[in-house]
Amino acid sequence: MLFKIKKVIFEIEELLLIIVITLILSPTIRKFLDGYITCYFFILFHELAHIFVANVLGQKVNCIKFRLCGINAVLGNNNKLNSKWLLIFLAGPISNLILACIFAKVKFVFEINLALAIVNLIPIKPLDGYNILNVILNWYASSRSAEKIEKYIRVIIIICLFLLGGITLFFYKNPSILILTIYAILLK
Repeated sequence: MLFKIKKVIFEIEELLLIIVITLILSPTIRKFLDGYITCYFFILFHELAHIFVANVLGQKVNCIKFRLCGINAVLGNNNKLNSKWLLIFLAGPISNLILACIFAKVKFVFEINLALAIVNLIPIKPLDGYNILNVILNWYASSRSAEKIEKYIRVIIIICLFLLGGITLFFYKNPSILILTIYAILLK
């Protein structure tokens, strides 16, 4: 579902709308999804930090996509190799670290924001870490060399995530890192 306010396009995934309507209508289901809603709120805060810094630095927001797995602000395609973009890409993880510090005594909120900051700094597309790495590599290497280095780093990160995911699945019965690894492999 698409709609436009001023010059910004908002795209909302239909499945997300169904879940939101279900949450509104069913208090029983709402209890099970409290963690999801809380996490989604902090993802929204993360993306709003990107948007705020982009606006301060004169970059245009083209589209905001609301998906079941999160929110993504699509910014203008100006030269993404300058220091402005590094600040924009860092704004999201830094906002989550700030929230983690503010809510350090609220374990659940602290852990969500710390996890969001760390996961978003992993250098795999489409995460912020990939974009940060891309900006830095293009400062110091030709675009062809930067692409090769990115591919090697991607393989190393996926191997590390796979190993870490296997360990967490085996010892803690938690498949979340393996799911993230599969997601990273499918994105290419």
